[in-house]
Amino acid sequence: MKVPQTEEEWKEIQNNFYCRWNFTNCCRALDGKHIIIRNAPHSG
Repeated sequence: MKVPQTEEEWKEIQNNFYCRWNFTNCCRALDGKHIIIRNAPHSG
């Protein structure tokens, strides 16, 4: 998976996710993979 190098590349990916799937602020997605996401300590 290619990692975007510039802010403009990240924004283009984010815009494509929004236009196609109506997901706001989404930059990447993995299908069929379970990923545990943990909040930072003392973050609420």
